[in-house]
Amino acid sequence: MRAETALGLWNASSSTFHERKTPLEIKRMIKSAYALGIRTFDTAYSYQDASSLLYSALQNEMANITVISKVMPVPTLRKKTESELKRLRREYIDVLLIHWPGGESDIYRSLEIMDSLLKEEKIKGIGLSNFPYDLFLKYKKDFPVTYSEDACSIFWKEKEKEDVKRIAYGIMGFGALYGKNTSLFTTGNGGKAHFEKIISFLDFLETKYSASKDEIALSYAKEKADVILLGCHSIDNIRRLYLSSLVLDKSDILLLDSLAEMTRGKTGKENVFGHNWRQDGRN
Repeated sequence: MRAETALGLWNASSSTFHERKTPLEIKRMIKSAYALGIRTFDTAYSYQDASSLLYSALQNEMANITVISKVMPVPTLRKKTESELKRLRREYIDVLLIHWPGGESDIYRSLEIMDSLLKEEKIKGIGLSNFPYDLFLKYKKDFPVTYSEDACSIFWKEKEKEDVKRIAYGIMGFGALYGKNTSLFTTGNGGKAHFEKIISFLDFLETKYSASKDEIALSYAKEKADVILLGCHSIDNIRRLYLSSLVLDKSDILLLDSLAEMTRGKTGKENVFGHNWRQDGRN
């Protein structure tokens, strides 16, 4: 499987995981991505001005793109979805995701509202973002959940969800490939040793393929997902990764799978972000 490449707009907002870009920088990167051939863009209500900037950059091309957006659970899900539609100046959002899991009653009610939005044709597809595997399966039984957005990295391996289109982000290890945020992967039970094994193997692959670590991570992630999100780091970074033709040997993918599997549960946290799945997202 070779995944579609999309542009994630989280750099329009502030976070400990990435550098916030100026509105002008975001617009330039959106335009450059579109010129390269990228036609899918991932945004969210919480990404501040991201959706408005997407419209501003591509207002004459909005009918030609696919928009993925995310909102938190009830009580404001419908209001925030309608706000996103206004920011995007569109009649519908292609894929709407619940951004983070919250209390289970909130999620159930949120999915009921999303189902209504689907019938009203204000959204075309429903998905869940950052949901642990068991909760994902639970809600998929009762609702037409067809998309899952979650972290996908050679430093962090989640169970692969079946019968859904997987949207993958964090493919560069949340900066770990660039020497940032390594504490996510080097704390806990043996995390540092596993991290060092992965870096050592990546050093070998860099020489073998004459490719950078982020190109290797991207090629690996393309085997795991239907849509791969590139961040708005720079125009040069988007162009370089989008145009990368690197395809890893199956044997190397299997070795990376094994190394990634070893990191599961080694961060000392319930998940890569340390979130409380049952209580987050009640606002």
